[in-house]
Amino acid sequence: MRHAGRDGPRGEATGASRAATLREAHMVTMADVAREAGVSAATVSYVVSGSRQISAPTAAKVRAAIAKLGYEVNQTARNLASSRTGTIGIVVPSYKAAGFSLSLSSFLCDYATNANARGYDTLLLTDAYDEMTTLRKAVAMKKVDGVILMDAERDDPRLPVLRDAGLPAVLMGPLPDGGSASAALPSLDGVYTDFAAAADEAIACLYDHGHRDVVLVADASRLERRGVQYVTLFGTEARRAAEARGMTLHVIADGDDAGQADGADNADANSIDANATDGSADVIDRALDRWPEATAMIIHNDAATIGASQVLQRRGCAVPRDLSVMAIVPARLAESLRIPFTSIRADSRVLAKAAVDMLADRIADPGHPSAQRLVHAAMTDLGSVADRR
Repeated sequence: MRHAGRDGPRGEATGASRAATLREAHMVTMADVAREAGVSAATVSYVVSGSRQISAPTAAKVRAAIAKLGYEVNQTARNLASSRTGTIGIVVPSYKAAGFSLSLSSFLCDYATNANARGYDTLLLTDAYDEMTTLRKAVAMKKVDGVILMDAERDDPRLPVLRDAGLPAVLMGPLPDGGSASAALPSLDGVYTDFAAAADEAIACLYDHGHRDVVLVADASRLERRGVQYVTLFGTEARRAAEARGMTLHVIADGDDAGQADGADNADANSIDANATDGSADVIDRALDRWPEATAMIIHNDAATIGASQVLQRRGCAVPRDLSVMAIVPARLAESLRIPFTSIRADSRVLAKAAVDMLADRIADPGHPSAQRLVHAAMTDLGSVADRR
């Protein structure tokens, strides 16, 4: 029979003292972690490298031992042994690199945090004018073990580069042809917010409150012309959902190009674009000036969402008495800036973790089938949508 003291406070103190002594001496080894966790050194290695699937309880014990002892992986030695860089690339489109985006900043932080937890550094691959050259150089020079492609596009020009290199990648958007093209891109996985469901939920909410004439303030018109998926998925489904319910949906894009967006497939008689001098405040003003009969507004544009309260207050437009307002907005943006509107929130923390985990698993096991994950965006009701008067 064990003496109670061995499992009680004295034993815990001894374990804590041993951990402290090892940390101070910078002597923590994989064998120490294995001993603390009660597993083999090989199991510790598998958990650290992600090279094999280890059961969740065992992996949790190993990570707890790592944290307790302060074990640090010799990343350089590990990379040399595996011919890997220990780095994943984050590919940001040029149109985002040319400006400032709060939501982009939160995504980059979340990618880095989750990559670090999986033993990877991150490398930002972008250029304000030509991200393709930056991507090709990174691939040719073997700077990264895999990449996360932000803002998937229709006929995305980055995919052939990755296909030719056989580089593991996660696309922040739907896989090409709904995943049927995965045979041509065997190292590609996808993760994205279910914007189609979000659009249907937003339209349904307004319909249920009696609204039949609605304005959608969309993101920049050039993004729809490029086929950026989070824009086109939401816009297409919002139009379909409104038409199915007999609603009128007016669409205005905060664009930097004058003219109609992307022809008949993506524009209709109710769609216009703000001109090159318009900012987020102007696009809301223009929408309300153009369609004063509208009783509700959906804002799918971060900058417009931030400026909307000030614009509406200046116009003497009370929410929701005069106008019901709903926003489609990143969760962190809504939380940090206290966006006052009922909103459907895409959570960068969930998306980034899913993307990094999928990529790390793909790097560790390149042969498993392509996967695609849809992430639900939850609605937060802040009382800015009311029954139509």
